[in-house]
Amino acid sequence: MARVVVDVMLKPEILDPAGQAVAGALPRLGVTDVASVRIGKRVEIEFTGEPDLAKARQLADALLANPVIEDFTVRVEKAGRAAPAGAIDAISGVDPVEPDVPAVIAPRRLDPGTPLVEARPVETAAPAATPSAAPAATPANAVPPAAAAEGEGEGGQ
Repeated sequence: MARVVVDVMLKPEILDPAGQAVAGALPRLGVTDVASVRIGKRVEIEFTGEPDLAKARQLADALLANPVIEDFTVRVEKAGRAAPAGAIDAISGVDPVEPDVPAVIAPRRLDPGTPLVEARPVETAAPAATPSAAPAATPANAVPPAAAAEGEGEGGQ
Protein backbone atom coordinates (compact mmCIF):
# COMPACT_ATOMS: atom_id res chain seq x y z
CA MET A 1 0.00 0.00 0.00
CA ALA A 2 1.11 3.55 -0.69
CA ARG A 3 1.08 6.05 2.15
CA VAL A 4 0.65 9.79 1.74
CA VAL A 5 1.48 12.03 4.70
CA VAL A 6 -0.22 15.37 5.24
CA ASP A 7 1.48 17.67 7.74
CA VAL A 8 -0.78 20.46 9.01
CA MET A 9 0.70 23.45 10.87
CA LEU A 10 -0.69 26.76 12.06
CA LYS A 11 0.34 29.65 9.84
CA PRO A 12 3.34 31.57 11.23
CA GLU A 13 1.22 34.62 12.06
CA ILE A 14 -1.27 32.56 14.14
CA LEU A 15 -0.62 32.30 17.86
CA ASP A 16 0.15 28.75 19.04
CA PRO A 17 -0.72 28.53 22.77
CA ALA A 18 0.01 24.79 22.95
CA GLY A 19 3.46 25.36 21.46
CA GLN A 20 4.08 28.22 23.90
CA ALA A 21 3.07 25.98 26.82
CA VAL A 22 5.56 23.31 25.72
CA ALA A 23 8.29 25.91 25.19
CA GLY A 24 7.62 27.28 28.68
CA ALA A 25 7.92 23.81 30.23
CA LEU A 26 11.21 22.88 28.55
CA PRO A 27 13.49 24.80 30.96
CA ARG A 28 11.98 22.83 33.86
CA LEU A 29 13.18 19.70 32.05
CA GLY A 30 16.67 21.12 31.63
CA VAL A 31 16.27 22.05 27.95
CA THR A 32 17.31 25.69 27.60
CA ASP A 33 18.46 25.99 23.97
CA VAL A 34 15.01 25.90 22.29
CA ALA A 35 13.86 29.23 20.81
CA SER A 36 10.24 28.29 20.02
CA VAL A 37 7.85 25.36 19.61
CA ARG A 38 4.98 25.01 17.12
CA ILE A 39 2.55 22.09 17.35
CA GLY A 40 0.75 20.61 14.36
CA LYS A 41 -0.92 17.47 13.07
CA ARG A 42 0.34 14.57 10.98
CA VAL A 43 -2.28 12.68 8.95
CA GLU A 44 -1.41 9.43 7.16
CA ILE A 45 -3.55 8.33 4.22
CA GLU A 46 -3.04 4.85 2.81
CA PHE A 47 -4.17 4.29 -0.76
CA THR A 48 -4.86 0.80 -2.11
CA GLY A 49 -2.95 1.49 -5.33
CA GLU A 50 -0.61 4.26 -6.40
CA PRO A 51 -0.66 7.35 -4.16
CA ASP A 52 -2.87 10.11 -5.52
CA LEU A 53 -1.29 13.39 -4.42
CA ALA A 54 -3.96 15.51 -6.11
CA LYS A 55 -6.70 13.69 -4.20
CA ALA A 56 -4.71 13.97 -0.96
CA ARG A 57 -4.35 17.74 -1.52
CA GLN A 58 -8.12 18.02 -2.07
CA LEU A 59 -8.75 16.09 1.18
CA ALA A 60 -6.31 18.27 3.08
CA ASP A 61 -7.79 21.51 1.76
CA ALA A 62 -11.43 20.49 2.29
CA LEU A 63 -11.27 18.36 5.42
CA LEU A 64 -7.92 18.05 7.18
CA ALA A 65 -6.81 21.68 7.42
CA ASN A 66 -8.47 25.03 7.95
CA PRO A 67 -6.95 27.11 5.13
CA VAL A 68 -7.69 30.35 6.98
CA ILE A 69 -5.31 29.57 9.86
CA GLU A 70 -3.35 26.46 8.77
CA ASP A 71 -0.85 25.51 6.06
CA PHE A 72 -0.30 21.93 4.94
CA THR A 73 2.22 19.89 2.98
CA VAL A 74 1.52 16.63 1.16
CA ARG A 75 4.19 14.03 0.45
CA VAL A 76 4.55 10.35 -0.31
CA GLU A 77 6.19 8.44 2.52
CA LYS A 78 9.05 6.14 1.60
CA ALA A 79 8.21 2.45 1.54
CA GLY A 80 9.19 0.41 4.56
CA ARG A 81 8.98 3.16 7.16
CA ALA A 82 7.14 1.80 10.16
CA ALA A 83 7.04 5.03 12.15
CA PRO A 84 7.59 8.73 11.55
CA ALA A 85 11.18 9.96 11.76
CA GLY A 86 11.98 11.25 15.20
CA ALA A 87 9.49 9.03 17.00
CA ILE A 88 11.07 7.52 20.09
CA ASP A 89 10.05 4.13 21.37
CA ALA A 90 8.87 4.71 24.97
CA ILE A 91 10.40 1.48 26.26
CA SER A 92 13.79 1.36 24.54
CA GLY A 93 14.33 5.10 24.06
CA VAL A 94 15.44 4.47 20.46
CA ASP A 95 14.12 5.97 17.23
CA PRO A 96 12.66 2.93 15.37
CA VAL A 97 13.36 4.44 11.94
CA GLU A 98 16.84 5.82 12.58
CA PRO A 99 18.24 3.79 15.51
CA ASP A 100 21.73 5.30 15.13
CA VAL A 101 20.41 8.78 15.97
CA PRO A 102 20.38 9.29 19.75
CA ALA A 103 17.13 10.33 21.37
CA VAL A 104 16.96 13.90 22.64
CA ILE A 105 15.35 12.94 25.93
CA ALA A 106 15.25 9.23 26.61
CA PRO A 107 12.52 8.14 29.00
CA ARG A 108 13.67 6.69 32.30
CA ARG A 109 12.04 3.97 34.29
CA LEU A 110 10.64 4.81 37.72
CA ASP A 111 11.11 2.54 40.68
CA PRO A 112 7.86 1.13 42.04
CA GLY A 113 6.49 3.40 44.74
CA THR A 114 8.11 6.56 43.32
CA PRO A 115 5.59 9.41 43.49
CA LEU A 116 4.88 11.02 40.11
CA VAL A 117 4.57 14.45 41.70
CA GLU A 118 6.84 15.70 44.45
CA ALA A 119 4.85 16.11 47.66
CA ARG A 120 5.14 19.60 49.14
CA PRO A 121 3.47 20.99 52.26
CA VAL A 122 0.63 23.41 51.59
CA GLU A 123 1.11 26.86 53.10
CA THR A 124 -1.97 28.53 54.54
CA ALA A 125 -2.27 32.31 54.53
CA ALA A 126 -3.48 34.34 57.53
CA PRO A 127 -6.98 35.79 57.06
CA ALA A 128 -6.92 39.31 55.65
CA ALA A 129 -8.26 42.26 57.65
CA THR A 130 -11.72 43.46 56.64
CA PRO A 131 -11.70 46.73 54.69
CA SER A 132 -14.66 48.18 56.65
CA ALA A 133 -12.51 48.52 59.80
CA ALA A 134 -10.24 51.15 58.19
CA PRO A 135 -11.35 54.81 58.33
CA ALA A 136 -12.46 56.33 55.04
CA ALA A 137 -9.87 58.55 53.39
CA THR A 138 -10.83 62.19 52.77
CA PRO A 139 -9.36 64.55 50.19
CA ALA A 140 -7.03 67.31 51.46
CA ASN A 141 -9.43 70.09 50.41
CA ALA A 142 -12.56 68.51 51.95
CA VAL A 143 -14.71 70.69 54.24
CA PRO A 144 -15.39 69.15 57.65
CA PRO A 145 -19.13 68.36 58.18
CA ALA A 146 -19.49 70.90 61.05
CA ALA A 147 -18.08 73.77 58.93
CA ALA A 148 -20.33 72.85 56.02
CA ALA A 149 -23.43 73.06 58.26
CA GLU A 150 -22.42 76.56 59.51
CA GLY A 151 -21.96 77.88 55.97
CA GLU A 152 -25.47 76.82 54.89
CA GLY A 153 -27.26 79.29 57.24
CA GLU A 154 -25.34 82.41 56.10
CA GLY A 155 -26.62 82.46 52.56
CA GLY A 156 -23.88 80.29 51.10
CA GLN A 157 -20.69 82.23 50.55
